[in-house]
Amino acid sequence: RTSHFNLSAFYYDYKDYQTFELVELSLAVRNKDAIIKGIEAEFNTRPIDGLFFQTFLTLLDSKVKGVVLPAGTVANTRVPQAPKLSVGALVRYAFPVGDGELSLQTDWKYDSAQYFSTFNAPVDRQGGRIVGNARIAYRFADQWDIAAFVNNLTDKEYKLYNLDLSGPFGFTQQSYARPRWFGASVTWQVGK
Repeated sequence: RTSHFNLSAFYYDYKDYQTFELVELSLAVRNKDAIIKGIEAEFNTRPIDGLFFQTFLTLLDSKVKGVVLPAGTVANTRVPQAPKLSVGALVRYAFPVGDGELSLQTDWKYDSAQYFSTFNAPVDRQGGRIVGNARIAYRFADQWDIAAFVNNLTDKEYKLYNLDLSGPFGFTQQSYARPRWFGASVTWQVGK
């Protein structure tokens, strides 16, 4: 009763998957056939008091059929924002200190390369990346918690979104994830 393992497999056969296509200067929403299949596995355990470990793995195979590319050709492409491989882990250890509890936590995730549009153009591609976070918190014996954290520990630069307007306008619009950033919080739990 200290460990759990979950495994699921799925197969989606879309008849009206909504995708964007560039029609002259306009983005049009078109319905296309698409297939997404994959496997997800998750394992978590509490081997000793205070220690929690969780890991997951996702494998995806996705295809959108008959996408009209900006050059006018028709191709089968990958579903946007669907990396073929995602794997991650979280470790948290909490132990008594004084009248409260101190906890240390870190989590890491790897996503393989993915595209931000069904065109699968090189400018829409985000390479694989590893991103990690860390957190330290102290829970007082009453209703108060204080915490400090660092997100994007390795200061990895990666895109969250890309809009390719290079065909009609000669530029792309890109949104990037935050660089390494630090923060703190104070929490009070009502009704405890």
